[in-house]
Amino acid sequence: MKGVNKLYFLIGSALFLLFISLLTFKYISQSGFDELLTKLDDLKEEDLELQYKLIHAKRIEEDLKISTNELAGATRLIKETQNLVDEILNLSENLYSKYQSKSVSAVNGELNRLLPALRQRCEASNISFKRASVDSSFGFESGSGSNNEDAFGFGFASYDGFWPNFTKQEANLLGLQGAIIKEMVEFLVNATEENPITLVSVKRQTVGATDQKHIMGDLLVTKELPLLSSAQNISSLCFEISFLGQTDHARTFVNQLRFPYSLRKFSVSREISDERSDANDGLFSSNQQESDQDILPIINDIESKFVLIIEYIYRVDYNVENIFRDTMQIFSKNSLEKKILEEFKESSSL
Repeated sequence: MKGVNKLYFLIGSALFLLFISLLTFKYISQSGFDELLTKLDDLKEEDLELQYKLIHAKRIEEDLKISTNELAGATRLIKETQNLVDEILNLSENLYSKYQSKSVSAVNGELNRLLPALRQRCEASNISFKRASVDSSFGFESGSGSNNEDAFGFGFASYDGFWPNFTKQEANLLGLQGAIIKEMVEFLVNATEENPITLVSVKRQTVGATDQKHIMGDLLVTKELPLLSSAQNISSLCFEISFLGQTDHARTFVNQLRFPYSLRKFSVSREISDERSDANDGLFSSNQQESDQDILPIINDIESKFVLIIEYIYRVDYNVENIFRDTMQIFSKNSLEKKILEEFKESSSL
């Protein structure tokens, strides 16, 4: 009987141990499964995050391609703009780039020497002057009121023997105008050839408040003119030169007007009692309509009156270095934008 009880005890103990083992195994298995599920959830989240990053990276790649194309376009635009500015200014021939600032009295002395020198140059080159008393419609008034040829003022008649209280800036702009007019007179001398030219008037744009008060009949009103200086950052001086001559004179004169000169208006009329416009620049023609029978043909050996309005571009405020410098200061704390700007500047060869 004791043997049987002992057997039952052993069997019961074995079953109990087996049950405990099964419970332990189940617990361990459940814990591992839960752990695997947790890891699987983590992997799913990482996968989603990687997919998001991949999509974001593709968008960045597309944006980079677009930015690269825009960068190339901007670089090309900057180069083309700089080339255009260089062409317009033509620094090798631009008088402003060579002009040295002077005192007010020095400019006065320079103009006092310039006027008689220009008169002598014209007289020696078969160029005469239209007397102011002959036809007041030309709008020429000498500063001294004299009608002799010596009174021709080349746009500075009011300052031939008279000098108001100019500021230094205004005086130096007058000095620059004097240098430009001197060069234009040389263009006219080169156009003279064998046939004489009669210089009717030279008018100029006012350079300041004091000049506005005293310029009188030499004033060129520029309000309605299609000037390049109407664009931002372009500074220019405008002139009107009127002379009597033949077609070849005008053609030769115009052919010498390279940048920074820009011909803004050209008109020609026969020198008859009732003046009518024979030809106008197509861009700047008058609104007045004329029938075909009213228009007289231009004949080379017939004297005509030519009026040219000329704009002289002396400065363009387009400095790419300053643009980059100001922009770099804005993005100085952002290394990415700073690097992009540096690469842009390098690719632009600026």
